[in-house]
Amino acid sequence: MDNQQATHDFILGYVCAFLDGEGTIGCYKSTREGGLNYYTPTVKMFNTDLKLIDRLANYLRILEIPFFIHKSSPRSHNIKYAPCYSISIAGVKRVKRALEKLEPYLCGKRKQAKILLEICDSRLATPMTLGNQNRQWT
Repeated sequence: MDNQQATHDFILGYVCAFLDGEGTIGCYKSTREGGLNYYTPTVKMFNTDLKLIDRLANYLRILEIPFFIHKSSPRSHNIKYAPCYSISIAGVKRVKRALEKLEPYLCGKRKQAKILLEICDSRLATPMTLGNQNRQWT
């Protein structure tokens, strides 16, 4: 195994271990104006240590997995807690791309990853319509 392959394998292992230990895989319900419910496939990873989040973000960039970072401040009555950072990968195409790379290396969340991949494949096989508009999955 050459050095580039070893580095790539290390990065995949790091991201998957982080997801297995500090993450969630699922669909989240949202409501649009007019009361229309929809579900967004999402992969999230959480931590209060910004250095770990930054490292994870760099590794996701190397793997070409799109994401965004969100900071949640503790509520005023819980000031003893540190802010929590989350990395989110949301949307059918983004989650599919991420899980196709990560699923083979997951341990504890492999079953959830396979199920969400099936959901993403099913959605991508079905044209999305919203009212009279045809839209593309993100």
